[in-house]
Amino acid sequence: MATAPRPHGPPPPPPPAMLRLKHVFLVYFVVSLLGLLCALLQLGQPCDCSRLLRGAEQRLAQLQAQLRRGGGTEPGGAPLPTIYVVTPTYAR
Repeated sequence: MATAPRPHGPPPPPPPAMLRLKHVFLVYFVVSLLGLLCALLQLGQPCDCSRLLRGAEQRLAQLQAQLRRGGGTEPGGAPLPTIYVVTPTYAR
């Protein structure tokens, strides 16, 4: 049994699921580009981080002063024990 020849013309359209997947990837790509653009725009803007840094600098200064006062000993006055660490490189 012979089949009738197909008429010449444009190929049949792809199934709808392929179109939807293509659109999902296109939307994902566009959103990624927008996110990159927003990140690059914010990169050039000055950041007002002074109050965050001020608190961290104060805490750091307190810890450094405490370390200088303590001299590397525990509050009880006994020196800290030495801790030996064996790494896999030296454990051959």
